[in-house]
Amino acid sequence: MMQFSYYIKSLRSSDVIEQYSMLALSYSYRPSFTVTYAIEFLCLSVAKLLVLDRMSDFAVPESDSLRKRVLIAWWCVLVGVVLGNSIGLLSNIVAAVFYQKAANAISTASSYYNAGNFSIGNDYYQLHREELQRAFSISSAQAFCEVAVLLLIVSAFAAAGVLSALRISSSLREVRLPSSSEAVVSGRKLRLQVVLTTTVVFFAFVLRSVFSTMYAVAYELQNSGNSENCDVGLSFCDDQCYNVYTHILQWMSLTPEFQLMVVLLSSPVALLVALWGMTSELALRLMGLVPPVLAATQQLITRD
Repeated sequence: MMQFSYYIKSLRSSDVIEQYSMLALSYSYRPSFTVTYAIEFLCLSVAKLLVLDRMSDFAVPESDSLRKRVLIAWWCVLVGVVLGNSIGLLSNIVAAVFYQKAANAISTASSYYNAGNFSIGNDYYQLHREELQRAFSISSAQAFCEVAVLLLIVSAFAAAGVLSALRISSSLREVRLPSSSEAVVSGRKLRLQVVLTTTVVFFAFVLRSVFSTMYAVAYELQNSGNSENCDVGLSFCDDQCYNVYTHILQWMSLTPEFQLMVVLLSSPVALLVALWGMTSELALRLMGLVPPVLAATQQLITRD
């Protein structure tokens, strides 16, 4: 929020010195976001793996002949997710260093402009854009790793969801009870939970995969450090100097709600649905009894 706030303020400022000082403040917040974004995605991946582990245990119990193959596949997914997140985190740490260098360069440019030394100020201004381009290029590695991890988790979720639904359907066919019996109704409800959970996670992660792919390609192919036919202070939106991928990054910077809506759907919303899907009816009933018990306990303590 602070990064976007100062960046938009810099664009609205008519004073060059103030504009560059605002840019320096904006870029100084970017390293923190870059590193914590990779950590947030790591936590999201771990949470999804925990849900996936429960789904795989339910879909293929220990007595099943497919159990060994499922365990091998599970470890492959785990190694792939850990490796992808580790590379992404290291990439963003390195990118954070170049974001900070860009902030220092534009801050120095602002100081030279304030002192009236425009020649050296222009050199530092161009340096800040070159450092920014390096940071963007390095950040693309994390975005590509994020795409790979997302597709891996989506594939594993789809497989676990299909196996779970098939197991429930098979059990319902084997049980010779009326369709209105409590066991059959519970089985159908459980199957609905599994199918809904898998569907929501699948579409949410595919959506984030598409966004991350677009982000990664734009990061890699942008030319924000281009110095040919580019005047100092020229907007990233200028099509004679910067390519369409730089325009995409500029549009995303000015439209932060686009990325945040994708993150909202793929992180808290998808996690809440997954939590609901893997929580038994008994657990939900017990959680529903918690508030009255606490209220009664508090009333007894007050009386005493």
